[in-house]
Amino acid sequence: MHKAYVVNKSSSRLVPVQLPGGTHGTSISVGTTPVGVALTAHGSVAWVVRSGGVLAQVYPVIGIVVSTTTVGGTPVAVAVTPDNTTVYVLMRTGNIVPVDHVHTNAVGSAFRAGPTGTTYTGMAITPDGRWAYVIKGSSVIQVDLQLRTYRTVVSSLGTSGGPAIAISPDGTMAYVTRKVTGTTGKGYLYPLVLSSGVLRPALRFTGTPWAVGISADGSTAYVLAATVANLISVTLSTGTATTIGAQGSGSVGIAVTSIPDVPTADFTASTGGLVAVFLAPSAPGQAITSWSWTFGDGGTSTVQNPIHTYLQPGTYTVSLRVTNARTATATSSQAITVYRRVVLSPPRAWQFVAADTAGTPVGELTKATSRQVSWSVNDVSTASFGINGSHPEASLVEELASDLLIYRASDTGAKVLRFRGRIGASSDTGSPAGLATSFSASDYRGMLSVRQVWTGSTTTFATIDEADLAWTLISQSEARAAGAFGIQRGTAPTTGIVRSQQCKVGTSIATLIDNLATATPGFEWEIDPTLRFNLWAPERGTDGRQVLDYGGTVASFRRTVDPSNFRNALRYVGANTLTPVLLQALSFGAVGRWETQVTDSSITNQELLAAKAQAAFAQAQTVRPTWTLVLTPRWWTPDLLWLGDSVRVVIRYGRLAVNTILRVTKITVTIGDDGGETVTITAGPVLRDLVKSVQWALQRISALEHH
Repeated sequence: MHKAYVVNKSSSRLVPVQLPGGTHGTSISVGTTPVGVALTAHGSVAWVVRSGGVLAQVYPVIGIVVSTTTVGGTPVAVAVTPDNTTVYVLMRTGNIVPVDHVHTNAVGSAFRAGPTGTTYTGMAITPDGRWAYVIKGSSVIQVDLQLRTYRTVVSSLGTSGGPAIAISPDGTMAYVTRKVTGTTGKGYLYPLVLSSGVLRPALRFTGTPWAVGISADGSTAYVLAATVANLISVTLSTGTATTIGAQGSGSVGIAVTSIPDVPTADFTASTGGLVAVFLAPSAPGQAITSWSWTFGDGGTSTVQNPIHTYLQPGTYTVSLRVTNARTATATSSQAITVYRRVVLSPPRAWQFVAADTAGTPVGELTKATSRQVSWSVNDVSTASFGINGSHPEASLVEELASDLLIYRASDTGAKVLRFRGRIGASSDTGSPAGLATSFSASDYRGMLSVRQVWTGSTTTFATIDEADLAWTLISQSEARAAGAFGIQRGTAPTTGIVRSQQCKVGTSIATLIDNLATATPGFEWEIDPTLRFNLWAPERGTDGRQVLDYGGTVASFRRTVDPSNFRNALRYVGANTLTPVLLQALSFGAVGRWETQVTDSSITNQELLAAKAQAAFAQAQTVRPTWTLVLTPRWWTPDLLWLGDSVRVVIRYGRLAVNTILRVTKITVTIGDDGGETVTITAGPVLRDLVKSVQWALQRISALEHH
């Protein structure tokens, strides 16, 4: 539950509205012809600006006007820093007048919000109080409130412009309303990514917009629209618009409290041995100021995300009490179970089996040595082994014409197929000691890199779901002469994202599917060992709540930071017929400007190019470490931890004090000649090297062509 405050220029009143239901509270008289309202982060102070150039300070909870300040001009909007130190009033002419609340509402010198003009209509301030975003006609302008400089970030809202703007509580997004010229009763709400200045597709509603505010959790926009000022809620994730009710003719401004009336005390717990890790997520808009934990064994903590070590195994009731900036509290509890030590699984039997390309086994490779298999998110899975080249089993394998099947015993002892791939690269080294032979194999996702859009294939796709498009590319290849790998559509539901694409003859199928997969919002895909095409949107994996802690489930680790992937200015180039997409950070900070260009001529659709550019740019702007973790022997099973799963990594060693959630992106198992496993996982972000050519996609099959 949270509140909105609506100003009505006809009644000259400020009206509290309980959300999401729309119930009105007792209104407050705020003076003649109010045109805008802003709230402090706590919602305890409202600032109302009047058309006559007067700024009123209001205590909405007790319903009184505390003070008025003359700012002059023709105000159209007002915004306040979250700490209530400075109020900014936007004039129709584009001047911004600062009012210093710390020093008895002293009016400062006006400064420009943008170029000369009289079409300024809206303003919002980021949660850190550094930036203002201003609407001028069809443009969105970013204003540096410290340096008092400005630059245009969007100039394409249309001839009717955007009358209002609001910023999400986490400061990542702005939402701009737009009137539709010549159309009665229709409006648009444009999401604007503040880090890149990219406008996302508009959300639509019925009504001519006047003002907009964002809910405390950032999930909903509240729009004042039409002549009777209907209050409309727009769910930002789906675009669903719902009319809450009329607010009365003359309602022109709205502000939504950024802190809910009551906080949420949700938390999650992950355990490994006697160690428990607790996470109390900072939900957008919650404004939690304190956390009070009791762990059920007499232990307590006041940090947000504590780590607690129990002295004895058992089940304990853990409680969390939180307090928000309004001093409201909430409590939740849950039971957790901890164990004396890491629970070890029995040794597992592995089988490497040679098969023909139809998958029919021709013989087990019992003499295989140096066995290894790696599975990857968003990449080819591979396997390798060595063998005495003079042994009869070596003749069971033929490069490019044999498959490798790898089985691992389940908890019940049943054989489970974990890998199937085509034997490719090989090496034979002869010496007096004997002939040492090695082979490697790539899975059938890798095989799709050597399949292309061929002459006679469908190359033009219009308004087709991206999952269906990907499957069509695969099935066309399967239908060609000698092209049947035997791939079937498995768990690959439609994603709801419709694409139009021109696929160039000669482009690899894997590259085209990856182009779709890496475009915003994206998906992940595989060809599994049973040759099923599976797809997850936007990503695979589950929250297994597993704790990987050094000294417990982690035997050794390596942390690497690679700044070579960092870029804050990107030029993304597609086919010659497309316009390159240019993206750059709105603020470069101390690191300065880091530029790159990515060229992918296989992209022939402007919308897809823009989506891929946004996805690449979002990943490139952050330098994040990657972790390689060697797990404790006999702890891991595929059912316990698999690709895409999120895990909590806890490492306290020297300068490292790590307690973070990461994502498993690769699992490598090395099988010793005695059957023992060494399991290594890679956890961290899935980053593609933006400096290299997109030809990496064609190089994935290198295990088939090179050794």
